Amino acid sequence: MPIRSILRGLESLLLALILSVPAAAGGPRVARIEGDPIDGEPVSIEDRKLVAADGSVHDLVQIRRIEYDRPVREPARDAAPVRLEMASGDVVYGKIAGSEDMVQHLLLLGAAAGKVGVPYDRTLVLLMRTHPSVDPLPVREEKQIGDLAYVADGEKSATLEGSIEEFTTDKVRWTWEVGEEKKKISIPLARLRGIRFRIVPAPEEPSGVLARFYLVDGSRLSGVDPTLSDGVYRFRLLEGKGDVSISAANVSHVDLSSDLLLFLSDEEPVEVAERNFIGLPHGYSFQRDRTFSGGPIRLGANPGVLYEKGLGVHAYSSLAFDLHRRYRKFRAIAGSDPNRPADDPRALEERKVLFRVWGDGKLLFQSDPVDIRSAPLPIEVGIEGVRILVLEVDEGDDLDLGDHAVWASAMVVK
Repeated sequence: MPIRSILRGLESLLLALILSVPAAAGGPRVARIEGDPIDGEPVSIEDRKLVAADGSVHDLVQIRRIEYDRPVREPARDAAPVRLEMASGDVVYGKIAGSEDMVQHLLLLGAAAGKVGVPYDRTLVLLMRTHPSVDPLPVREEKQIGDLAYVADGEKSATLEGSIEEFTTDKVRWTWEVGEEKKKISIPLARLRGIRFRIVPAPEEPSGVLARFYLVDGSRLSGVDPTLSDGVYRFRLLEGKGDVSISAANVSHVDLSSDLLLFLSDEEPVEVAERNFIGLPHGYSFQRDRTFSGGPIRLGANPGVLYEKGLGVHAYSSLAFDLHRRYRKFRAIAGSDPNRPADDPRALEERKVLFRVWGDGKLLFQSDPVDIRSAPLPIEVGIEGVRILVLEVDEGDDLDLGDHAVWASAMVVK
């Protein structure tokens, strides 16, 4: 058997042995955008719904992190012969598995990620980590037109500008032009230091739930609308070809974000009305991501649930947002600002407010009077086709003294 084949087999065995080391005991949990985390690993994800360990079901757009509490296993990362950096910021550690039928794609066998096909035009750097004696790859030049291959020659390296024709497991076929003549060369991977790829415009990001997977070998991979079943995540790469399957046992954590959800505290209202009980401006402006009195947003029995996002207002308040008819649901947790002692008799008498939600002039929701003793009020209203959404807080029949209210976690969802 050729020595090179034996070495490749030993390399694969080493990576497998390193990754098979059990992770340190920790505390897996699911962190929501708002509310307390849920202990335990998620059971499944399908159709943008996550089933947690306690059986509860959650919209994936409202999950911000899935934490497995597994550290990066540095030996696995260090044993990988290749580091691939993508334009998306993703990184894969592994080894080259050729191109197979993926035209203009590089196929990597990740130490933890499995097979990953990455298009050449969305790759920034391919670094062969088998030449520790040579300097890092030079910085990309502004005038660079093609790809740049750096070929080791002892302590130095030669630079070839051209393009990749094909990758195999032991060489890369390289082409370049001299005048009108096209030349070709096969570069052994054993001599390749790395490749800096030419810059191309980024494609438009697809809509959906974006998941960035941080793996135990140090790799990072981004995908859209992940699913989870039988302990395996599946998703399509943000920048790549085909679907990727990753064992949850190889995941350190997953960060999630989505263009399907918009917090209204991140938007600028198109119209604001703030006045006192006799109809004059009261001079108080609404607050973003804190209560009107400036404290953190907490609702419920002491100490209450902490909400990172929301709107703090003083009645009377009306905030109008232009949604451009892009969203289907409005959600919030409404309540009285808790940053005033609940045993203050004046607070109990004066802090009664009404919450209303309007869509294009039509009343969609109205609460009963809410005061500091009231339980947090979940609100979910259909707003499909609505352009102008108005959040109104009214002081009701009493005066507006101390009528501070919060729209905790006020959001619209596609």
